[in-house]
Amino acid sequence: MKVYDLANELAEEIKKSEEYVTYRTAKEAINLNYELKKKIDEFENARYETQIVALQTGKDDEQKMKHVQELYGELIQNEEASKYFDAEIRFNVLIADVNKIIEISFGFNLTFKYLFTLLSSPSNLLFNLLSFTSFLFSLLF
Repeated sequence: MKVYDLANELAEEIKKSEEYVTYRTAKEAINLNYELKKKIDEFENARYETQIVALQTGKDDEQKMKHVQELYGELIQNEEASKYFDAEIRFNVLIADVNKIIEISFGFNLTFKYLFTLLSSPSNLLFNLLSFTSFLFSLLF
């Protein structure tokens, strides 16, 4: 039971971290702006669909990727959205660091193998970075 207690304690400490507090605050600000939230949801759905197609077919759908990149390009122009994405990335880096510490203690290094695979195609760097961010986020939630 001690392991679970420590895991819960770690989760509580992460919730107190600057990275999480900043991310949560940015997310709350996005949720108050209906139009911006709708645009971010559209972006997230398009990114998810693009990832599913790539996983199912083993190939990138250039048209879908271009659409995701265009949506991201539009969103990043908005200061609130930009802060949200920056906060999300910083929070995901924190989670990746914690995950790395745990992996290394067991002799694993899965996150960085996954990161290397995603970033190995420079032409898809933005898409791959966003995919990696989603992967890291899924580790926490």
